[in-house]
Amino acid sequence: MHANYAAILVRNDIDVWKHADVFAKELKDAFQKKNLETKIINYMESSKQAHNALQDKQCLFAVCFNGFGSE
Repeated sequence: MHANYAAILVRNDIDVWKHADVFAKELKDAFQKKNLETKIINYMESSKQAHNALQDKQCLFAVCFNGFGSE
């Protein structure tokens, strides 16, 4: 059995300046300081992984970044 975690969903293909990557990494670091594992998932490239995370009882919540300005 795996631990509880948060999913951070990003879409890199529309994020030219990679703001979502920066925000996702900052959130991941902050969550890890609180002992919460985090999975960063590019939901366009790995839609199955994103779907599985959203259905997983161990996934406590998800944050989605669609690109800078659309969070």
